[in-house]
Amino acid sequence: MSSSSHRIPGLDLLRAIAITWVMVGHLFEIAPELHGLPEFVRTLMSAGPAGVDLFFVLSGFLIGRILRRMLASGGGLDVLGFWSRRWLRTLPAYYAVLLGGLVTEVLGRSRGGWNGALPAYFVFLQTYLSDMPRFNWTWSLCIEEHFYLVLPLVLVAAARMRPGVSPQRLLLSVGVACLVTSLCARFAHWWLAGMPPLEVLREMALHTRSFYVFSHCRLDGIAMGLVVAALPAPTAAAKRLGPWAVAAAMSLVLAMPFLVTGPVHWLLSFTGLALGCAVLVWSASPGGLLSRVSVPGAGFISDISYAFYLTHLTVFGIARRALPGTSGALVAAIAIPAAIVVSVAIRRMVELPVIRLRERWFPNPEPSSRRSPPGSGAPRLFPSAYGNTTNPEENTGRGCTAVSKSG
Repeated sequence: MSSSSHRIPGLDLLRAIAITWVMVGHLFEIAPELHGLPEFVRTLMSAGPAGVDLFFVLSGFLIGRILRRMLASGGGLDVLGFWSRRWLRTLPAYYAVLLGGLVTEVLGRSRGGWNGALPAYFVFLQTYLSDMPRFNWTWSLCIEEHFYLVLPLVLVAAARMRPGVSPQRLLLSVGVACLVTSLCARFAHWWLAGMPPLEVLREMALHTRSFYVFSHCRLDGIAMGLVVAALPAPTAAAKRLGPWAVAAAMSLVLAMPFLVTGPVHWLLSFTGLALGCAVLVWSASPGGLLSRVSVPGAGFISDISYAFYLTHLTVFGIARRALPGTSGALVAAIAIPAAIVVSVAIRRMVELPVIRLRERWFPNPEPSSRRSPPGSGAPRLFPSAYGNTTNPEENTGRGCTAVSKSG
């Protein structure tokens, strides 16, 4: 593990908030009595998608910084090296959980079937080629993997078409293009579906392949993350505005679920959430207002967030079926610690060993002379240990989590 002096507490905190918010939204699936809460509380609790958008912005920001620094080094983008490091970070745990699901199915201990969709899960095309009969919360991981695959190629092409343009301008241009593409794609899907009302549109998103899970329609968060990655570090003037910016961003994110009253509002809400989350991520970046805000336990939650994302709904479902007739509060009290234990096990037995192998097979491409000394507070590109460190890449254990279709 990297020492605590190498971590960015603000990014730990944002990731912990995101995964916790998503989990709280999923509690409705194992605790039906929560539906009896006041509507205002239910709306906030069930707004788990805000956590997804926060993770998307984090991912766009952190991966954008990696690629920006690679471009700025003058040596060009090592696309194969980038892919190798990313995939060794995200794929082993995913495939371990996927294979674990197959084993439970063979043993007859899980419900439902794959309906011929299994091959798509191995290549992250389940959102486009199936209705995701199993592990439907992996839709956001598909978006992440498509992002990892395509973004470096787009940047290489853009750099060749516009030689001499700074990495910051390249990232900014690509981010704006992604944002426009995403907005247009969502409205195009709505128009092709006959412009249905909000209730029908949400039903389509929950039960069929739709814009809600398509990568080309959900680029807002990643695009805003790229924009933030292209910005300079917060200036003195920006720091003075920091408290107001953070308050406005939090207000926007929290108010968004209450502002959605029609299909147009919903289609635009993803952009609004991405904007609010982008301000928070910018404030948590090195030198920002939130960068040094440390909350006990946030680092631990951040470290296990990817494994928790992969497994918590499965654990919730097992607990619910194993305790029929039990109150939802008791099921949650058992399921949440159990999911944490499973996540820690995957973290230690799968993620960390592979990360160590990755550092051996694909070592830090950045010259040691350019790394920041420990405790300097300056961003580092590839420190040797995993954690929510000042290394932008290592802050993206996955970068985002997900909600299930019913979330």
